[in-house]
Amino acid sequence: NDEISDIAHSMNKMLSELEIAYQKSKKSEDRIKALLEATDDGYLEYNLKTNEYYISPKWRLINTENPPNSSEITPLREYIKRIHPNFLGKLEEAFNELYSGKVDYLEIEYQLLNPSGELIWVLHKGKVTERDCTGLAVRIVGVVLNITARKKYEEKIVKLSYYDTVTGLNNRVYMEEKLHEISTRQGLNYTI
Repeated sequence: NDEISDIAHSMNKMLSELEIAYQKSKKSEDRIKALLEATDDGYLEYNLKTNEYYISPKWRLINTENPPNSSEITPLREYIKRIHPNFLGKLEEAFNELYSGKVDYLEIEYQLLNPSGELIWVLHKGKVTERDCTGLAVRIVGVVLNITARKKYEEKIVKLSYYDTVTGLNNRVYMEEKLHEISTRQGLNYTI
């Protein structure tokens, strides 16, 4: 009877510890979910063994043709086909470095075509979380942030720094840079 009581007590203790661990895990998951829902950022996970790509539901809604309630696993080609061709080479090179172990962290900006046909700028940050025995990446996780508004502001700042706001003509800074470029190329010394 004491032995059964001890086993029951041990089982109850284990169940209690499992419940506490589950609650902590659930709380952490809820925090991450709330954070991602509060932004236009997406969570991505790429499994190189299965060639499957998880895209968080909100990011899927914004950037893929698949509705957010469809299968959470998306083939990688579905995401790649939305990347602007001008950025594919640079992105492939960055992922190859990450995959091979040259780097453990990725941070790259590129443009994506969303389902409505609009090009948006994204900042993609990723990290290898699992490697095989040869050092090659098996699992990569990351976030993708929509930085389109920031890029538009940057373009505006550049334009304001080189063009007169009233006339729209090139300003002194622009002219000085062009003259410096010409004089350097030709070995002359033009100044304004």
